Amino acid sequence: MSDSPYLSRIEWELCAEPIALGVVSGSIEGLPPGPQSLTIRRDEQYRLVAEIGGTTNADAYAAYHQTLRDIVPGTMRADGVDVAAKDLVRTVQIRLSVGGGANVSLSAKDRATWTWTAERHAYRLHQDHRNRSAIAWHTDWFLNGPQHFVLDRATEHSSRTTYVRDRREDRRLDLAEPQGENHRRDHIKVTAGNHTFVFHLVPEEFGPRWSQNIGIEYAWKSGAVPDAHVREAIGEIFGFAIGRRLMPIGSTTFDAAGHPITSEAWSPWGDEAQSSCARPDDAPFDIQLAVEGSRRLEDILTDLVPKYLAARDTFAMKDALWSYWLAKEAPLGLDLPIFSSAVESLKTAWFRSNKTKVKGIYMAKDKFDSLVADALAKAQEALKDEPFCERIIRRMQRCFQMGANEQLEAFFSELGLKVGQQESAAIKARNAPAHGGAAADDEELAKLQRHSITYRVLFERVFLKMIGYEGPYIDRATLGFPLRPLDEPIGTEKAM
Repeated sequence: MSDSPYLSRIEWELCAEPIALGVVSGSIEGLPPGPQSLTIRRDEQYRLVAEIGGTTNADAYAAYHQTLRDIVPGTMRADGVDVAAKDLVRTVQIRLSVGGGANVSLSAKDRATWTWTAERHAYRLHQDHRNRSAIAWHTDWFLNGPQHFVLDRATEHSSRTTYVRDRREDRRLDLAEPQGENHRRDHIKVTAGNHTFVFHLVPEEFGPRWSQNIGIEYAWKSGAVPDAHVREAIGEIFGFAIGRRLMPIGSTTFDAAGHPITSEAWSPWGDEAQSSCARPDDAPFDIQLAVEGSRRLEDILTDLVPKYLAARDTFAMKDALWSYWLAKEAPLGLDLPIFSSAVESLKTAWFRSNKTKVKGIYMAKDKFDSLVADALAKAQEALKDEPFCERIIRRMQRCFQMGANEQLEAFFSELGLKVGQQESAAIKARNAPAHGGAAADDEELAKLQRHSITYRVLFERVFLKMIGYEGPYIDRATLGFPLRPLDEPIGTEKAM
């Protein structure tokens, strides 16, 4: 028997090992006839891969191939294939990518045995474990957790082996022997409103070895599990706080005995999960526990999570964070316009909200239209014979709007965010790569790298200012990575 103190069904997602099932559906659109089995596994990038096998007669298989040849050229194929499968203890619904291919062998009895493998990966899997017990807790599972020691609450894990020998007539042995124990600092606990949740490391023996795997655990025998929208937001802000893009790969809902009720699995976004997980932590906060002036991650998140939940939808912060992560993973040169896009998306959301007075315009459109109606009519008449008359007039009709740079200045002003020379230079520098410019030599590459880091830190300042954070940030664009008050621009001499 294993000496491990861990119970695998509780400590990690349920698709870590291959799942082999019988197929429920009589036929599956786009696949050969006669499906009989479904196997789901994870590949080297931890994506879900599905293989479906079946048997049919040779004539039916030939008819299937004829339908493929008869497809009209240019026909769009379906977005995905939905498959239902089951065994004695669970039913599974899985959505597969459409592309793929089948390997076929013909038997002596004129039977065709085929195996179809998804071309890339499966999108999503849902398992119902036929457990009708009440929900005790729910855990969402992620790749790419923190590499530094930032989860500082202790957990005790232990397992026991029970031995029973019963010969009746009071000759009964009932022994419990310790099998494995572990004490480690591996979690923090955060409360936001009515919700208390735990961020915890997954034991190293579970999940891919190239990732630091984590779970976020909600509700424990009391309280409701937050809906998927709230849980998604909590994962987003946790990733931002530790400087890593969390990769959601599944979830499990448990009963009080630790048995799964339902579970889901996804493929991590992108094709290079291993590469992303190899990156170092890059947080906007100082959360090195042994360093003077640093703060505990638990304290930072207790402050951030309620603020982010309140601001997320109003300011479209999920989309801005996506651009932020894409920029951090993009090659040098491509990253700068993506960081700029992330800041621009926050600016646009701000001007749509009730927080702004300026709204990114010089005056209201109705007032502008009434004031210049006669002038626009004269311009229309004067330009009527010009080939681009309508385009010119449309641009004139939008003159009540500020230009892009003026909108940024107004946005920063309304936020109360001071922007320094280094940040202004980065904002200006994004134009060349955005319009196809390329760095020509080492000096230009060095400038691009400096501007890239600056724009990234600028996004972090804007993001934190918009949710109402008032603590310090790390200026990673300045040597020594000084801590600064949020209102202090990047690269200034003064620091905390």
